[in-house]
Amino acid sequence: MRNLIFWGLFPFALPQAIHLKRTAPRYRPPGCATNGVVGSGDRLRLFGIGDSVVAGVGMDVLRDALVGQATLEIAQQLDRSVHWSVHGRSGARAQHLLEDYLPDLPEESADVIILSVGVNDITGMTMLPMFRRRLGRLLDALHRHSPNAVIGVSGLPPLDYFPLLPEPLRFASGQRGRAFDRAARRLVERRERVVHMPVRFDSREDNFCSDGFHPSVRSHRRFGRLMANLLIEELRG
Repeated sequence: MRNLIFWGLFPFALPQAIHLKRTAPRYRPPGCATNGVVGSGDRLRLFGIGDSVVAGVGMDVLRDALVGQATLEIAQQLDRSVHWSVHGRSGARAQHLLEDYLPDLPEESADVIILSVGVNDITGMTMLPMFRRRLGRLLDALHRHSPNAVIGVSGLPPLDYFPLLPEPLRFASGQRGRAFDRAARRLVERRERVVHMPVRFDSREDNFCSDGFHPSVRSHRRFGRLMANLLIEELRG
C-alpha cells in the first residue's frame, strides 16, 4: 500500500526531487582518519560500512557519528580494545557497497559490522524488490568475509520528518521509506547473528544537521548507543 501511495504521488513529487538534487546543501565527511583504536583490553575488530551516516557527513569528527558512538559504548561496556574502520561514502547505494567497498575490506575478519544503507536507494529510485535482493547479497557477502561477526543493520529513518523535504515529496518519501524498512527488517529476522536497529525520531530541529537531512550529533549519539546495546546483547548471547 505504501508503495502504491508513493507512485500515486510521484508525478507531483518528481519536480521537487529534481530541484532538491540541484540545490540541496552538500556536506562533506569529516577530514580525519577513517580508522583507529578505542579502549583497552582484549581486541575486537569493528567495520562500519555504508552511506553518509557511516561516513559521518555533517560531523566534525567520526567519533561523534554512528560508528564512533557505537564503538565507544562497546569498548566501555565490554572492557575491550575496539579496532574500528569505516568504509563508505555519501550517496552510496546497496549496489555501490557491493561493487566498490566489499572487495576492498581488510582481509582480517571483523567481530562486529555496522551497516547503513537504503536512503540513497529510495532517493535514487531503486525498486523495492531490487533493494531487497541487493541487501541480501550484502549480508551474504559480509558473512562470507567474517563468518563469526555480529552484524547490525541500521533501519531506514522516517523521511516524512526530514525538514529539507517539501510536501508532497516528504510524505511520499516517508511512505516508501517505511516499505523499505519493513523489507529490511523481515530480511534480518530470518538470519542468525544479524540485528535490525529501528531509527525513530521526530521533526525537531535538534535531531538534524543544519541541512535538514543528515542526523545531528544528538541523533548519532542516541542511535550509536542503541546500536551498541543491540550488538552487545547478540555478542553475549
